[in-house]
Amino acid sequence: MIRSIAPSLSLLIVLLCFSPTATLAQNNGPRAEDLVSHEIVSETNALTPGATHWISIRQTIAPKWHTYWENAGDAGGPTQVNWIANHPISISDIHWPTPDVIPFQGLNSHAYEDEAFLLFKVAVPEDFEGASLKLTANISYLVCADICIPGTGQATTSLPVMQGSDGGLSKEAADFARAKALLPGPGAYDVSLSGSTLLVERPVFERERVKSLRFLPLETGVLNHNVEQPVTWSGSTARISLTPKKTNADKSPGVDPNLAGLLLVEERVAAGSDDSFTQAYTVALGNR
Repeated sequence: MIRSIAPSLSLLIVLLCFSPTATLAQNNGPRAEDLVSHEIVSETNALTPGATHWISIRQTIAPKWHTYWENAGDAGGPTQVNWIANHPISISDIHWPTPDVIPFQGLNSHAYEDEAFLLFKVAVPEDFEGASLKLTANISYLVCADICIPGTGQATTSLPVMQGSDGGLSKEAADFARAKALLPGPGAYDVSLSGSTLLVERPVFERERVKSLRFLPLETGVLNHNVEQPVTWSGSTARISLTPKKTNADKSPGVDPNLAGLLLVEERVAAGSDDSFTQAYTVALGNR
């Protein structure tokens, strides 16, 4: 989704949702700003009127701490960004790279360790006037280890705007390539839902190369994340058992047929190999 950004001095204050099991740091504990730093970087050296470019907010995260994906899992809350620009532009919502699944005390969080490279598309109008675009990002986030600390930060940059040229790739271009490789791809697998079982099939499915499968929903409160997702096979079809959130002690509402999320496929580089890689694929069922 691309949304318009007009010059503004307002700051959007975002309330983060915490798990009841999360422990918040006391006043004498570490500070969020000492654990997470933010900077805005661009894939190209300049922006071009009438074109769309990739930019990123890079979160550098202290060792053993993490920030969160759009669905944080059993605990935590996602990073939120409010943009301010000195010219009217359009900027997308966050394009989230695939997160890690981080277990802690029986909970599973969907998060980033060491670095989160949050991607955005910025569209510069053809009638843009000026030699540069100043962008300010007001950022709300939650950083966690064995405790969780809410934080706010700000990053500012001035990007050159050039007619007819983007100035070539920036020194951060390799980081953009790595981050875009972690964006979920289009559905290479045929996916359907039967009750609380996700059926996954691919026309040429080399079963022996698949090391693990896991589904991450985009929305919170849909599944229990702290339970296993058992996988069984029937020919070339994998059956992933999902555990929906229960509305009360006796009744489960089942899995929403309009389910959306990521299918994480950990695949060996070759049959019998210990080396593997994980690719995420988008899943949208029902009316999604």
